[in-house]
Amino acid sequence: KEETEGVSQPQAVGENIKMNLAECLVFLLIAPIEASPTFSVALNRRKNKKGEMPKPGTRMLREPYTPLINYQDVQYYGPIGIGLPQQELYVVFDTGSSDLWVTGVGCEPCSGTRRFNILASTSAITNCSGCGVDRTLDNYGSGWVKGYTFQDRVTFGDVVTNEHITIGYVSSQAHAQQGFQDEGIIGLGFEALAEYSIPMSSSVIVSQAGVANMYAFYLTSDGSNGSILTFGGYDEGLLNNASISYTAVETTPFSSGNAYGYWTVSMSEFSLGHTFSGSGLLTIVDSGTSLIIIPYTYLQKIIDDLITNDAAEYCQYSSTLLICPGATDLDGFPDLTIRFPKYGYPGNDTVLTLTARQYFVTYYTRGIKNYQLGIDGTSSSQCILGDVVMRAYYTLFDKENYRVGFAGAGSAFSKNSGGGYDDNVPLSWIVAAAVFVAVLIGLGAWLCLRRRPAPQIVYSPQSNHYYMEVCALPIAPPLDALLDLLLIRAMWYLRSRVHQSDITWPSL
Repeated sequence: KEETEGVSQPQAVGENIKMNLAECLVFLLIAPIEASPTFSVALNRRKNKKGEMPKPGTRMLREPYTPLINYQDVQYYGPIGIGLPQQELYVVFDTGSSDLWVTGVGCEPCSGTRRFNILASTSAITNCSGCGVDRTLDNYGSGWVKGYTFQDRVTFGDVVTNEHITIGYVSSQAHAQQGFQDEGIIGLGFEALAEYSIPMSSSVIVSQAGVANMYAFYLTSDGSNGSILTFGGYDEGLLNNASISYTAVETTPFSSGNAYGYWTVSMSEFSLGHTFSGSGLLTIVDSGTSLIIIPYTYLQKIIDDLITNDAAEYCQYSSTLLICPGATDLDGFPDLTIRFPKYGYPGNDTVLTLTARQYFVTYYTRGIKNYQLGIDGTSSSQCILGDVVMRAYYTLFDKENYRVGFAGAGSAFSKNSGGGYDDNVPLSWIVAAAVFVAVLIGLGAWLCLRRRPAPQIVYSPQSNHYYMEVCALPIAPPLDALLDLLLIRAMWYLRSRVHQSDITWPSL
């Protein structure tokens, strides 16, 4: 999938070599050198998200991204800015809707704690067409939100929209909405689904950033930190060397005809004890839904099968609910398998596998741990794959190619155990480390020149290394050991950046 270049270390080294200053510096940089076996480091050239290599001399823009807060595996929300001067609010990035709304001053009781003050924004427009009329702005499975619309600028990361976006100003919410942690919702669905936010704020953001119209969700579990949403592509570091398998998005009926609205895919099989298959299992992939949602008739048959397992001996259940005590051995339950037609490969499937530890959700009652089946029922014929699935798989929503991608290999994918890397190493640390290494190199070179003996290239059978004996001073062994340590750390840092698993490490 990626172009690589191999860089090998030389095998043979002469002895009793006389060096000038430049040669001395080179040997200090590469010491110690392993004699056998040689090792190679694969160097990547990053592809763009269409799979093409960038042209020489072009610069690939860094995709805007935001860390998300994980609230008890129920909600994932992150910051956006509204207005000028910017007012920061925390919103759910919802692939199951397409409008943008925030809670306004005076909305009490309402979800979250912050409120947008429209009077404090110098860029807000309230006399636009259709603005200022109280109405129901949106309806969700958890209830309605009411208020009026206005227009203002939206900030995501470093991107501030040049044009004004139509935004819902919520003044009241349904009771079920009030218990949530967010202060709004930004829709990442398709434009046909939008009631008022046209053009959609997300589309304007990726257009101004000059990146692809694509979003990628990396969701952690157990309420832990580290969840990330990337606009314009995906973070190769979070793929953890896993491949991406896509399935096509389907159009759905609207009053004006069929169009892309929800992220609807065609599920060919849903299997958990009982198998449901067919070509008509339309399924929405929705970051704003916590659980997996399937028709009640499916759910009842699945629970009937699960309770026959020995692991369910102490579980409580009904036709739509299965709750097990915290001591339950979840490994005794079968895996959940979900299949979709594979995008671009007729006759092949994209297959998702979730273990019981992934499709059960953990909750606590008065400090006592319990597990609940992370699947709920609906009277609709449509299914929804929510955060339960998106925690198990790095999920990509590609608007340019009308497809949804899943990266990982189910339980073998280690993303929920803290995968990825810290991409925010302070520049000051890097500069300080570079200066420190330069001082060490300079010290070694000064010692070489001051003493003026011929440095010796010595082979050590114990460590299987060639190393340079720097002027035979007492400082040489600790200096060599320190450079060895710095080289090890540099290789690990390089490995985290290029994300290659085929690096052969020297025995140290």
